[in-house]
Amino acid sequence: AVTALLLAPYAGEELRTRTRDRIETFRDEVREAYATRVAQLEDELATLRSRAPVKEE
Repeated sequence: AVTALLLAPYAGEELRTRTRDRIETFRDEVREAYATRVAQLEDELATLRSRAPVKEE
């Protein structure tokens, strides 16, 4: 990765801007995937809880 940055055909500021943009895009995609998965797991948990027998004390 470091070698790629050193050999990149972009000026320093442009390279930093492009890198920052890619990182922000990746971060946003990860956050969206996380939120989607959390929602899926919460739905699955609710389904499983509704099927579970109620314990009587």
